[in-house]
Amino acid sequence: MNKHFPRGLSNDSLLAYKRLDEDPDFFLRELWLAIGSMNEDGTGKAPLSDIEYDLFRRICEPDTTISVILGTRGLGKTYLLTAGAARSLFRDPERKIVFVCKSSQAADRTSQLLRGWFETVPFLRHLAPRRGQRDNVKSFDVGPASATRQPSVSAIGIGGTLENNRAHSVFPDDVETIQNTLTFDARERLFHQCQEFTQWLFPSIPYEKGGSRDPNQVTFFLTPKHDESIAAKLEK
Repeated sequence: MNKHFPRGLSNDSLLAYKRLDEDPDFFLRELWLAIGSMNEDGTGKAPLSDIEYDLFRRICEPDTTISVILGTRGLGKTYLLTAGAARSLFRDPERKIVFVCKSSQAADRTSQLLRGWFETVPFLRHLAPRRGQRDNVKSFDVGPASATRQPSVSAIGIGGTLENNRAHSVFPDDVETIQNTLTFDARERLFHQCQEFTQWLFPSIPYEKGGSRDPNQVTFFLTPKHDESIAAKLEK
């Protein structure tokens, strides 16, 4: 049983939290219901499709440390990545997550999307930052986390300062733009920036010895903007 679950849960609630912890599909469904994107009958503003469930499982249970997921515009990639981060922190509040977005403004929106869920989604409220913890637009801690140098969640733009970050999960979200893929030199610079993400990962230590509960990961979500997309290089 997850030691970070809120205290005083009823037996029914405890069973629900246990299923949220273990079942990615159930977690995503319950999150979509809680944020008002789907109704119980599967209809609503943005009902989940089989493709989105499959993508979410790939975020939560990657086959390799580095993985690349390609998606068309309008697929809701940012929401799915943010949901993956929420589930990782639900399972292990000591985990450190860094979002790398196409711009500083996009990074702020992603950070605040996740921060907002910790206030409004009932089964995530225990993860909201507590008094004295970091809590700003670009980074914040989750409630049960120990005090460390690295925030629980950070979000930065690909054009910003990429040094001095550490993480168990790095989520580059649509980091290819028309501007940073316009020339050969720009594409090479972007690729070398993306190669740095694996250097941010903490050492892989078994959970029983104080490591993170889930494996380290660098999971890219991309909508290629150029024939020479970094996706092809990352695949090699």
